[in-house]
Amino acid sequence: MGIGDGINLTYRDTQNESLQLMFKSIEDIVLDDINIVQRPIFIDLKEDDTTSLLRT
Repeated sequence: MGIGDGINLTYRDTQNESLQLMFKSIEDIVLDDINIVQRPIFIDLKEDDTTSLLRT
């Protein structure tokens, strides 16, 4: 089941696992708040470097 308030979306499955997504402008994202594994994709997005968006 998903519950949202227009900015946040919280999903909880039948095994009581949950996930929360927050929708915001790329300019409002603070890179230090992003997990180190996911950070490179956000760096690319913030720099508008779409040529290197997919990394190996």
